[in-house]
Amino acid sequence: MPASAVRQWLKLARLQAGCATAITSVFGAILLMPRYGIDVVHLFILFIIGLLFHFYGFVLNEYSDIEVDMYAKELTDKPLIKGTIKKKHALYAAIVAIMIALGAEIIIFKSVLATSAFLVAIILGAIYDLYGKRFFGADFVLGGSIFFFTLFGAFTVSNNLTPVVFLAAFLFFIQLAFQTGFTGGMKDIPHDYLAGAKTSPVYLGCRVVGKKLIITREFRIYVIGTKTVHTSAVFIPFLVEWFDSYDPVILQIPILILLVLLMWGAALKAVSFKEFKREKLMRILGAHEVVTYPMVAILVMGFIGILNAVILLLLPIIWYAGFLYIIYGRFMPDV
Repeated sequence: MPASAVRQWLKLARLQAGCATAITSVFGAILLMPRYGIDVVHLFILFIIGLLFHFYGFVLNEYSDIEVDMYAKELTDKPLIKGTIKKKHALYAAIVAIMIALGAEIIIFKSVLATSAFLVAIILGAIYDLYGKRFFGADFVLGGSIFFFTLFGAFTVSNNLTPVVFLAAFLFFIQLAFQTGFTGGMKDIPHDYLAGAKTSPVYLGCRVVGKKLIITREFRIYVIGTKTVHTSAVFIPFLVEWFDSYDPVILQIPILILLVLLMWGAALKAVSFKEFKREKLMRILGAHEVVTYPMVAILVMGFIGILNAVILLLLPIIWYAGFLYIIYGRFMPDV
């Protein structure tokens, strides 16, 4: 396959974000492993399954969104819109990818609970991909998919999950749900509005008139409410002292406070825009994701050790930057 064709498939699957998806199950598993007895092979297998899960989810989403995306001039370079990849080939590839992932999981891990959690993640992902533009709150369905995918990783290690596993799964849930409704929704307001999609911003009244970006009070309340829940989930564990066998890390709380403040700053900056400038908006939304992602790794340092946490923190960042350059030739996606 020519390099240009491979690049089109990487763009279709948004592989630059693949590591961030795949590593959620790795977090679930490593939190139940002995700190000095990490099974690297086990985690690598979960990572590969996670990449296939990511490929399935994003390709199926692109397949389902063709009619909506056709309303946007800035999305004409998408592989399915441009025609560089046939629609039926994308669907076949998504199905094959998830069947390989599910089959490998069943054969290798032989866990009924792990398989059940993985199936729930697959089904919730499909519901979002196929119907996500049709009902308000679909963001949280997708968040539920990553919640169960994190539990899937944990169940491959043990059937007895700890509170910190559920905390990590919830944080990934709220992060992805918000990123989908906020980051994904805001940058696509013009064509989602024209297509009659019911994404969070559009459903709550946001729209673009000429060049003016109209952000409603309802959407601001949605943003503030979701960020309040997210912030509470980060700090409540320290307040209630529910972490057993937890070793506090120096500067951990100050770093989390700084990240939370930056997260709020980026979110509030985005909803204060008066004019719709997609690329400028994407930079702010991208900054929001950059400061949000490290929170889980920093929060669980006391369980998995600083070195393991740093690896899990840096790997998706390096992966993201590397594949952005490979796919787009710059450190920012075109679409």
